[in-house]
Amino acid sequence: MRRCQQVICIITLIIFHSRGFCQEKKIIVKPYSIESTYEKLKKTYPFIIPIKPIISKKIKSKENIVYLKIGKTKLKADVYIPQSYQNKKFPSVILIHGGAWNSGSKENQRCMAQQLALNGFVSISISYRLSTEAPYPAAVSDIKSAIKWARKNAKKYHINPEKLAILGAS
Repeated sequence: MRRCQQVICIITLIIFHSRGFCQEKKIIVKPYSIESTYEKLKKTYPFIIPIKPIISKKIKSKENIVYLKIGKTKLKADVYIPQSYQNKKFPSVILIHGGAWNSGSKENQRCMAQQLALNGFVSISISYRLSTEAPYPAAVSDIKSAIKWARKNAKKYHINPEKLAILGAS
């Protein structure tokens, strides 16, 4: 069985390489945000309305908290906490923005994070190093650091460290 898996892996690599997936080409990054996506789609779909951040006294937000410093880079998180947090610990969700590791921002997950906070979750939308700054798997390492940071700061942000989930978009 192990030999069969190795053969499948080699065949997969050959297919990807022949189609250009493994070529070292400079990645051209186009901005990816809720606003840019709306601007791109509104002509074709005039009925769409961009999602707006939630303004509510039921959510306490702490934005642009540095969770990791790597050289001169400061990776930041936005934390949204249910306002009824007095002496409570909540399950938490770390939100990972989409963009194929090479574009996007934590702000793209703001509305989802706010909805989660309204429904009893501490939500943490994080930034990570894009592939234009650091090659893959740097972003995965950054996400692991965010998880460690959330556990380390669980008391401060009313997080139940035993109930931590990840949510990603792409």
